[in-house]
Amino acid sequence: MFRSIMNTAVEASQSIQKESDKFASGLAVITIVLAAVRFAATKDPVMAWVALLEELGILGIFASISVGFASWAPNFYKWFVSLANDIGGADMTSAHSHHGNAAGPGL
Repeated sequence: MFRSIMNTAVEASQSIQKESDKFASGLAVITIVLAAVRFAATKDPVMAWVALLEELGILGIFASISVGFASWAPNFYKWFVSLANDIGGADMTSAHSHHGNAAGPGL
């Protein structure tokens, strides 16, 4: 069950991609409008540019995450699983390994 969870999540995200793209586009427009309003409302020119660049930078971060989700999400999940396996000392994708490792080597 745990081995295919991320692949299933990526497949599910692909099935709703059109709707999520519309929602993301709407949020991007709102972010750009709010950034422009903050830019226009600030009296200090340096702070105006800082506010504008902050808003557009955050928009860029979320856009890159949204665009690259299908390619990096499974590998990111596998990295966390391998990290958990290294820390826990057992296969953390199996419930039996969890219980056996928690019980200790004496059993």
